[in-house]
Amino acid sequence: MSVDSWFKNYVSENINIDSKKSARARTSRNWLTSNIKDLSQKNEENLELYSDSEFALKMGSFARKTQIRPLDDVDQMIIFSAKGSTANLDTSQWNQVFVNVPDSAPELKKMDGENGLSSIKVLNYLKQLLNGISQYQSADIKRSQQALRLELSSYDWGFDIVPGFRTVDDEQGYYYYIIPNGNGTWEKNRSANRSSKFNRISKRNPN
Repeated sequence: MSVDSWFKNYVSENINIDSKKSARARTSRNWLTSNIKDLSQKNEENLELYSDSEFALKMGSFARKTQIRPLDDVDQMIIFSAKGSTANLDTSQWNQVFVNVPDSAPELKKMDGENGLSSIKVLNYLKQLLNGISQYQSADIKRSQQALRLELSSYDWGFDIVPGFRTVDDEQGYYYYIIPNGNGTWEKNRSANRSSKFNRISKRNPN
């Protein structure tokens, strides 16, 4: 066996995740987000999701297809509608963002804390939502700093689920995701994302 063949075989058997397991993990992730969507739409008092097609943001090494063995976690962000809320996005402290909810959004407003919208209350709401999925009623769901950890005995992997909000696009088409900072308020992802709409415009009209 050549060195090249040996290396490919070693990577396949010891580093890369089995394709069948990856497919099962993707299916279980899609099933999870589909049920979150269904539950969110059953009750008007539930928090509104960002949109039907963009509320579930795949995150982490599994989403980037850089995950190596063992497959022990699948990261997922659930994006809620901010309902016209504002935040101090111009702060130099990226992990000290305060979200102010308008009175016109009572479902979100009731989750206010001492410093505006409480990320802990939103995490607890998401945990309650997950408990409403019948297949997860006996699952181990724990809140840990910024995320919920969902462990199921039927899978080798668990889910790290983070609630978040998406900011509106600025004039250049950039936006941020706002997620819990682990201390009750929020933080923004350090690098801005660019809207696909503006990316298409940039390609048509290069500088």
